[in-house]
Amino acid sequence: FRRFLEKLPSKGFGVISADDSGVAELGGVFGKPLVTFGIHNPADCMAENIYHNDFTSSFDLIWRGRKLGSITLKAPGKYNVQNAIAAAAVALELGIGFSNVKAGLEEYRGISRRFEVHKNNGFMVVDDYAHHPTEVKATLSAARESTDRRIIAVFQPHRYTRTHFLHEEYGKAFDDADIVVVTDIYSAGETPIENVCSSLVVDSIHRNSGVRVEEVGDLDGAIRWLKSEVKPGDIIITLGAGDVTRVAESLAGDKELWPEAQELMYHVQTG
Repeated sequence: FRRFLEKLPSKGFGVISADDSGVAELGGVFGKPLVTFGIHNPADCMAENIYHNDFTSSFDLIWRGRKLGSITLKAPGKYNVQNAIAAAAVALELGIGFSNVKAGLEEYRGISRRFEVHKNNGFMVVDDYAHHPTEVKATLSAARESTDRRIIAVFQPHRYTRTHFLHEEYGKAFDDADIVVVTDIYSAGETPIENVCSSLVVDSIHRNSGVRVEEVGDLDGAIRWLKSEVKPGDIIITLGAGDVTRVAESLAGDKELWPEAQELMYHVQTG
């Protein structure tokens, strides 16, 4: 990060997180102009009074000690708030007015495979690219912050090497799910490693969490299991950098799953 920031032109500035201890250390030893953003520690650009509801996030934007106004993102979770204030810090430092910052953030609809909602009609199907334990934990935490509905996480481990090195960390990443469905590893072109399989992740979740976990084999096995187990009101989140998105697409496009879902939607979402 230091080498990256050293490339700043003389009139440029860097934007760094005040909440990350490693990145924040740059502020004390670095000669370039830096703008900070944060939630937990004092910063130039801050979010206060954060509120999560129905997969949105609202907060007050503070710029150098002054409240500019409130913003509501169409995205859940604290990590999306952090991303938003990082973008706001860039814009505000460049002289862009708050009204434009607010409009830009509130109109943002997200990108493909980042908490991408495929269906929200009685039951909800979400697809997310998260494949590292930290990403998985952040995505599920964002969902849990926004709802008390049952969350079923469908996880496709990505690469044999990553599973080999990080299976213990995966065991601690699913606490915010109610059920975890684990598929076979997506190799991404890697040669299989002896004794490395999805069971390592399943066993780690058993050891580290009280969450129910199901090992289902290939993606077709995951689809069959979900169709037999999922209930109206459930939130299904597919996670992984491989082709697990096929599970989300299959469930979202299955018109035989609860034809009465439209009538149920109001009651499910309002409790």
